[in-house]
Amino acid sequence: MQSTRFSPSWRAFGLTVLLCLFGFSLDCKAAKFPVIFSWDGEKIAKVFELPDTDAYRTPDGEFADLGVIWKEVNIFFVPLVTYEERFCFVTRSSMREERYFNYDAAVLPSEVSSIIGTASSRIPSWNRLGGKFLLLLIVVSSVVLTVKRKGTAQVSAARNPQGAGAFPKQTDSSHISQSAPVSGGLASNEVRFVTDLCPYCTKGTSFPEPYLGRTIHCKECNTDFVASTLVRRLQELLGEYRAINYVDLPEELRDAIESEYLRITGLRVAELDQDQKNLYTQIKAIPGRADWVKS
Repeated sequence: MQSTRFSPSWRAFGLTVLLCLFGFSLDCKAAKFPVIFSWDGEKIAKVFELPDTDAYRTPDGEFADLGVIWKEVNIFFVPLVTYEERFCFVTRSSMREERYFNYDAAVLPSEVSSIIGTASSRIPSWNRLGGKFLLLLIVVSSVVLTVKRKGTAQVSAARNPQGAGAFPKQTDSSHISQSAPVSGGLASNEVRFVTDLCPYCTKGTSFPEPYLGRTIHCKECNTDFVASTLVRRLQELLGEYRAINYVDLPEELRDAIESEYLRITGLRVAELDQDQKNLYTQIKAIPGRADWVKS
């Protein structure tokens, strides 16, 4: 029976939910150093510098400026929601001691009252919008990763002749991690590994060289295919994608093409076999690759 697999984005979302639930169980008011979840603590910031006149002199002899005080909900020190925003008066010493003086709009000049706006609009941008932006970024990233994974699965299912719901034939994939008998000058415990691309999801797969021509298993898309050399596999895939622009090819396929192209161009002509020469010609003729390389 095929097991259910959850994408990394959903696993991360589930972990975040569990951590938030754990944070709710903490007594945040009693905690000296809340890490996961905290609220109800007041924060103060100076938002407007008032003239140094007797009208704004405090009993301590300092001159007050206009400040804003608010409470916020924090998750991992990231401000998510602000509430109970209001104006206040602050001085240098009161800011250090986290004190403030009650706000009286009557003592403010009319020109100041007309430009300060609301208390919530005067909260620093990070405290007011930072958490919302990060939350939006997490949601968008999760959606993009989920859509991308579903798209890859649909492409693999469309190219898999067995069909997405068919039970794949049993394949012994234990050989990937075991030594295999080899010929040549290698010792019995030295196995040469080669790389091939899965023809269904274009993910790279390494396996012992003696298994060329045998059926191997792709763990990425859970399909079986006959192992081939990378050169021949690229020839086969480029034949299938010959009408597709280079920038629209899967990223893994483009990486394999450029890697093999560099390896071929680093050899002398006399060292190239016919498959390598044919692949070189195919790569040079890929639609849009020349513009992609220039960019």
